[in-house]
Amino acid sequence: MIRKIYIKLCFLWRKIKWKKYQNKYGFGSWHMIPKASKPYTKDIVKYIVKNKGETDCIVEFGCGLCDILANRGLKKWKRTGVEKEESVYQACRAIYKNTNIKFIHGSFMDIGDEKIDWFIAVNFIHNIPEEEIKKILYQLAKKNNVQYFILDEVSGNYPYTHNFDFLVRGGYCLVQSLGPYKADQGERYIRIYRIKK
Repeated sequence: MIRKIYIKLCFLWRKIKWKKYQNKYGFGSWHMIPKASKPYTKDIVKYIVKNKGETDCIVEFGCGLCDILANRGLKKWKRTGVEKEESVYQACRAIYKNTNIKFIHGSFMDIGDEKIDWFIAVNFIHNIPEEEIKKILYQLAKKNNVQYFILDEVSGNYPYTHNFDFLVRGGYCLVQSLGPYKADQGERYIRIYRIKK
């Protein structure tokens, strides 16, 4: 009961804080869901901070309104948010203009020749077919020096429920599973894969 009240208060606060951006840029109401409803965002940050990489570089694709990237624990890291949705991209640039977060409006393929410690893609990839997501992740690993992939596997009401074990055959190993977390009529697990040394 207390948790439900807390989440409602968080939602209200987020609405008050970001309503002007939603009105100006027109992004969907889904982005107004508070972080308190997505506890895995906090757990991802904790894991990254605990397992600091070589270059402190994080790239998140489908960053939304930066529930992960804008976390205070990552303030000193080199952070890039890639967002396909124009309205969300513009809102992020306005909301986080006084931070060191870089934003790219585009797709996975707009990331190249980077040394990336952490590549994060959670929450939205379940609209992408299995073969396409395989191809995307293989190309990302090939074009960039990606040390870790952080991805989510879900069950429930989603177009696609991916299993990322193909990354193991592609030179990565599963090092951590976080969860389960609630998902739309199912469960969410965060899978963390590291390049094999």
